[in-house]
Amino acid sequence: MAKVACVKDYLEYARMIAALVREEGHEALAMAPPVDFDRLLDFGPQVLVIGLFRQRCAFNRPIQDLPKDVLGLVTLRELEAYPAIRTLPLIVLGNGIEEHEVPTTMNYDLYLFFPDDMHLFLPKLDEVAAKVKSRRTISPHVCPACGSRLTFTGNQDQDLFCPRCGVAVAIINRERCIARNADGLDIPCSLDRITPPGRRR
Repeated sequence: MAKVACVKDYLEYARMIAALVREEGHEALAMAPPVDFDRLLDFGPQVLVIGLFRQRCAFNRPIQDLPKDVLGLVTLRELEAYPAIRTLPLIVLGNGIEEHEVPTTMNYDLYLFFPDDMHLFLPKLDEVAAKVKSRRTISPHVCPACGSRLTFTGNQDQDLFCPRCGVAVAIINRERCIARNADGLDIPCSLDRITPPGRRR
């Protein structure tokens, strides 16, 4: 069983994909922009699913204006602006848009045409979810410099890293943390400073 977050520009589309996922016994979360990243990451998804659909007005011509011609771009841009998301496997469902037309710098793990390839979607879900084990995990702690979620690979107290600004953090104990920026300079840090307000005790 995998945890799958379905994030699309329209909540109805996200709920439709989430319903398919749940029917197969997976846990699913449906969301639409603006993306609540704290809620998304607290859910702990193993796979993200987004949709990019060519608008009807652009079906018989090349894509000319991305925001007007492609539905799903709002979601995609929000995810691109949150670097910790890049640690999660991503499935793109495309409709009326070829893979080479996908307007993103994000790495995605699987591109499927909707609805033609939907028979592959559920069988491939577990395979894509397994990739999360080899990637950095998203921590509940936040960067003391920019506030983005920290990530880690091994020890979640000693191997914390901010993918947005490059700050490395190690939690020594409840009173002391060490944080260094990409230039190797120490920056002020404490457990309270890297713990979001809702998680402080």
